[in-house]
Amino acid sequence: MEFVSEQEILKTQEKVAQVDFSMQVSKMIEYNKLDKDYVMACMQQYKNFLVLQMVYKDVDFVPNGMIDEAWHQHILDTAKYRKDCDMLFSKFLEHYPYFGLRGKEDERSWNKASDSSERVYEHHFKTKLYGMSDQNPCRSRSCWSGGDDDQD
Repeated sequence: MEFVSEQEILKTQEKVAQVDFSMQVSKMIEYNKLDKDYVMACMQQYKNFLVLQMVYKDVDFVPNGMIDEAWHQHILDTAKYRKDCDMLFSKFLEHYPYFGLRGKEDERSWNKASDSSERVYEHHFKTKLYGMSDQNPCRSRSCWSGGDDDQD
């Protein structure tokens, strides 16, 4: 895969910066009782994720737990999410939570997408997508399904 230019990333970051996430941040802190620093880190990673979704249109990105948490908060405000997606993507950004859970081949595709996601994220943002920066890592199927990795 060829990486997009840093100029394109910067231009896209400016567009993502136009989205107001203040209500999602407030809800995560005040009602979900999450630490402010954690919430701000979630939102920054989510913004980075949106940037990558915009510039790598044909890549399936797998979010880490922090991105997924912020994404869920964004989706819950359906009208705003639809409007923001229209502004950013000119279409609705689907969230398919079953990727990797539909058998061994799908799991292999999910693992490949996770590897690509990490490589692209680390290239552009100089930090790992999964691991230390993710306080709720989601690299195993059990994180998504609530089950044991060895079960089909």
